[in-house]
Amino acid sequence: EMCIRDRASAKQSATQNVNGLTSLNDGQKREINKLISNAETRPKVQELLTQANGLNTAMKALRDSIQNTNQVKQGSNYINEDPTQQRDYNIAVNNAESTINNNTHPVLDKAEIEQLTHTVNNTENALHGIQKLKKDQQSAETEISGLTSLNDPQKTAEIAKVKAATTRTEVNQLLESSKTLNTCLLYTSDAADDLLCV
Repeated sequence: EMCIRDRASAKQSATQNVNGLTSLNDGQKREINKLISNAETRPKVQELLTQANGLNTAMKALRDSIQNTNQVKQGSNYINEDPTQQRDYNIAVNNAESTINNNTHPVLDKAEIEQLTHTVNNTENALHGIQKLKKDQQSAETEISGLTSLNDPQKTAEIAKVKAATTRTEVNQLLESSKTLNTCLLYTSDAADDLLCV
């Protein structure tokens, strides 16, 4: 009798603890509490509570990993990255969100949650848009410097626009317009005709 009462009290206490774990979703709490309720021994209850705490820690890390998603997507590292890396990051974030919101078939495997967090962090760290923008700017500057029909002030003005550009698309558009200007100037001989190229 005492043993049964102790076990019931241990289960009740464990259930309260699980319900207080703030990073678990409702489905995870429900499933863990079901396991606790079916546990045959106090050590089993304690083991489940330990697992619940570990899962809660993993879920907190997962939630934290996607907290800054909006900032990431508005940042140059994301905006100026190639579509493949952007897609990898988006998929990782979507997988994390659907796991966090999955109350019907909740994930109870801590390792699976940790893997999702790892993937979000890795795909975020793989966003190198800032470097790619700089590389495009440098290559555009080199190309503009080599345009033979532009005079030095024109080259300086075009390069200044490229340096001020905040996206790779903008850099490419500016480079194209510099080339167009160069071609136009190549085919106009006197200064009066140059005005047609602006």
